[in-house]
Amino acid sequence: VKPADVSDPAAVGDLMAVAAQAFGGLDILVCNAAIRRETPFDQLDYAAWREVTGVILDGAYLCAHAALPYLRRAPAGSIALIGGLSAHTGSKGRAHVVAAKAGVVGLTRALAHDLAPGITVNCVVPGLIDTVREGRSASGGEPAHHAGRTTLVGRRGRPEERAENAELLLNFLEALGGEPSIADIRAAVAPHRPAGPGGRGAALVGRAAAGS
Repeated sequence: VKPADVSDPAAVGDLMAVAAQAFGGLDILVCNAAIRRETPFDQLDYAAWREVTGVILDGAYLCAHAALPYLRRAPAGSIALIGGLSAHTGSKGRAHVVAAKAGVVGLTRALAHDLAPGITVNCVVPGLIDTVREGRSASGGEPAHHAGRTTLVGRRGRPEERAENAELLLNFLEALGGEPSIADIRAAVAPHRPAGPGGRGAALVGRAAAGS
């Protein structure tokens, strides 16, 4: 585990170098860092706007850019950017988050064109997941926009259920480069491919501007 501020270019570069050295290379990059506070727009100052967009959108750019030299050496590199459902539906009090997550979808589509062939880029959009938000990621308590919302199966997803899905989806989505996949998953951990031919490591850039 190596903590890193994903809005800091130098820290991100160091993070990727350490991960590549530890794994002997990188095959997969998962960008999941986010700050998802709720703030009414008339109270949203520029500093708060930049803090959120700096982690979510700038962080995704910086991580993908820093990981690119390592992914290009992989037999089949793959990038998964974690989006947000509110980027597609809108949400009250989250203009900064919604704008940043919508930007992640645009970045996904652009990178899918720029990096093909050889590296696939996809955006995974989680549904409602039963998680506890802490530190910089949280606004305190249950997000207001979650009130009254549910899933078709009547409960929220659990992070432990989704960890096993991450690698499966990264492999499955190779055929769908550039399109957001709206699914009830959250990449809580970064499973890495088994050591051996074509299988080195995966780097996860986790929540609240921390690399893990």
